[in-house]
Amino acid sequence: TEAEPLTERMETAAAAIRTRAVAERVRHLVKIARDIFAAIERDPLRIDRVRRFLTYYLPRAAEITEAYASLERSAVPDAARLAATGELIERLDAAFTRYAANLQDADLDRLDIELKLLKSSLDEDIGPARADIPSGQKKGTT
Repeated sequence: TEAEPLTERMETAAAAIRTRAVAERVRHLVKIARDIFAAIERDPLRIDRVRRFLTYYLPRAAEITEAYASLERSAVPDAARLAATGELIERLDAAFTRYAANLQDADLDRLDIELKLLKSSLDEDIGPARADIPSGQKKGTT
């Protein structure tokens, strides 16, 4: 709930940005941010994986996107500042994507654990899979 107003600010900035590629990048940042919010709502214990994203990168992204929109609206836009700010927005996209991947990695870590537990239980109850049996000990061989 504290982070959602930041994405709303970014959406407002994206609507004001005239450079289509930058506006689309900002909308992508918003989408990734909301995907991260949803993942944390599903499993709040994963918040540590994205704490820096929430406390540092997201607020800075809102400020930078608003600054870009403001730079574009100025009477004499500073091309160098616009380019530098656009580059930072692009780099923020990479950071947002990395934090979203960290959350996905948490899901994959959990899957790996579940697979190991299930395999262990199956090995215990019905014996190891044929591929797990050393070649000289497969059924029908001695």
